Amino acid sequence: MTTRAEFERWASKNWIDGLPKMIALRAWEASRVATLEEAAKVCDERAEMYWKAYKKSPIDRPERANPNVEGMSDGAGNCAAHIRALAKSEGEK
Repeated sequence: MTTRAEFERWASKNWIDGLPKMIALRAWEASRVATLEEAAKVCDERAEMYWKAYKKSPIDRPERANPNVEGMSDGAGNCAAHIRALAKSEGEK
């Protein structure tokens, strides 16, 4: 399940209206936000790895000052930011 609507369809078939459904919904929302943060952290790790390769590799290494490697770092960082924005929007629902 990836969206709240999908979860609510599933929950409506498996729970009666009321408290149990709301508890499950809150648990699902919290777990989705936590999972998205895990994904963002993986992107952060990749961004850092590529940045270090770009800036700190030995001078004779092809990744040193390579704009493609810098771009991979930027892309991974942007991905993390977009995942966190999605998690924030999910948490506000």
